[in-house]
Amino acid sequence: MPITLTCLALLAVALPADVRSELDGLRRGSRPGEPARVEVARAALAAGELAVFVAELDAVLARDPDLPAARELVARAPLALSLPAEAGRSLERRLVLFGARAQPTYRELAAARLAGEPRDGVLEELGHALRSPSPNVRAFTAFALRRIDPRVQADALVRVAVLDPCAATRREAARTLRDARDETLVLRVAAALALDDALPRANAAAALGEIGHAAALPLLVGRLAALQSGGHPGGTRAHVSFTRQAAYVRDFEPQIAQGASIADPLVDVATEGTVLDVRVVTSHVRVEVERRALCAALQRISGARLPLEPGRWLAWWEARRSTPTSSSD
Repeated sequence: MPITLTCLALLAVALPADVRSELDGLRRGSRPGEPARVEVARAALAAGELAVFVAELDAVLARDPDLPAARELVARAPLALSLPAEAGRSLERRLVLFGARAQPTYRELAAARLAGEPRDGVLEELGHALRSPSPNVRAFTAFALRRIDPRVQADALVRVAVLDPCAATRREAARTLRDARDETLVLRVAAALALDDALPRANAAAALGEIGHAAALPLLVGRLAALQSGGHPGGTRAHVSFTRQAAYVRDFEPQIAQGASIADPLVDVATEGTVLDVRVVTSHVRVEVERRALCAALQRISGARLPLEPGRWLAWWEARRSTPTSSSD
């Protein structure tokens, strides 16, 4: 049975010309999705224009789901969720499934409803949902954990932020780790910069940029410098051999003692089999993706307006280290 939605608000009526003119004027002052459009949503709600209110907030929250002004407006808007009973599914499960396919405004409401339920049951359900095969469910679960308690499920969130195949899910997990405000979690994500595969290294760099903690700066620069010098884990080399050995008499060496001549055999060993020599090579494309991810993370954390060029960022870091009191520029 599908989940239904009930909106507890005044029915929208034909707006007076002056009210509609005011809304149009607020719209002209900013583009859709900009934070200023929260005021358009506020005016629409006051006028009873619910569809405009939700559409404007959806655009703003899609751009920044953690914008305080937008979240505050959702919290006090006369909206409510109505979930029909479904046999075999708990309330927590139905809220997770609803939030996973909801637009940003109602996703915020679903997370708020989850936060009001008994904590043990909610956290147990979110722990299961974080391993769901659905990327939408995993993304909403990371989002809901940010609203409820960003410090729980830390191990799973670190793994998701680096290894999840869905970019949106990795981003939500990184934002939740950001709100946990725990430097040890930053270092655990940064540990993935030493993995053999360039893809999770790039994911880790993007996650560190989303978290935005200054402790990641030297680790990102160190990884970038290693890439520039060619000393990246992709050059690891190893070999294995499968051989069989057989002894044989190669020659005889005469030995003379007390007038007698004796042939002393010279034994040698013949080896046959297969030797495999392997070197793991990271593709140039993946290395370039990793370089851009590292530079973008440095840009987000530092606030410095530099192009995504490794040489510029390495020079910036050297200048920053030589003048510790200078600002990031």
